[in-house]
Amino acid sequence: MFDVIHKWDTRWLLRLIHWPKRAQFLQLIRLVSRTGDGHAYPIIAFAHLALGLDSNLRVFKIFLAGFCIERSAYFVMKNSLRRRRPTEHLSLESAVTPGDRFSFPSGHTSAAFLVTTILALVFFEYSALALIPLAWACAIGCSRVLLGVHYPLDTIAGCLLGSSVAIFVSNSAYFATL
Repeated sequence: MFDVIHKWDTRWLLRLIHWPKRAQFLQLIRLVSRTGDGHAYPIIAFAHLALGLDSNLRVFKIFLAGFCIERSAYFVMKNSLRRRRPTEHLSLESAVTPGDRFSFPSGHTSAAFLVTTILALVFFEYSALALIPLAWACAIGCSRVLLGVHYPLDTIAGCLLGSSVAIFVSNSAYFATL
C-alpha cells in the first residue's frame, strides 16, 4: 500500500519538476516560497491589535494557540515519520536548501494554511475575500513541490494539519477565552 502511494507521489513530483515552464518561473516560485518562511506571521497576528480590532485579545489568542499546537504537531510528525526529502530518493537537485532533513509534512504549507484558515474563519467569515489568502497558501504548497523539497503528499498533509488546527482553535471556546 505504502509503495503504491509513494510511486504515485513520486510520479506527480517528477511531472511538476519537469514542467516545461518551471525554469522561466523559478525566481517567482522561490519568492512565493519565501513568503511562507514565517517572517510575516507575527505581523499578521499583531496587526489586528495595532488596528484596535481585538480589544479582548481573542484573535491573538487563537493565533497563539494555533501556532503552539500546529508547530508541536508538525515537529512530532516530522521527526517521528522521518520521510526523506525527494533529493535523497531521486537523482534531482532542489532549487533551494531546505531548513531540515525530513519532508513530511510540509511546515511551510502547514503554517500557511493555519494562518489562512484562521483569517477565513475569524476575519473574512467565509466571504469571497478568503479566497485571496487561500490562493496564497495553495501557491506556497505548490512552490515547495516545484522547488523539489517536498512531495505532493507532504504539502497535502501540511494543508490538512494547518487547516484542522485552525478550525479546532477558532471554534474552541477554550482558546478564545484563555
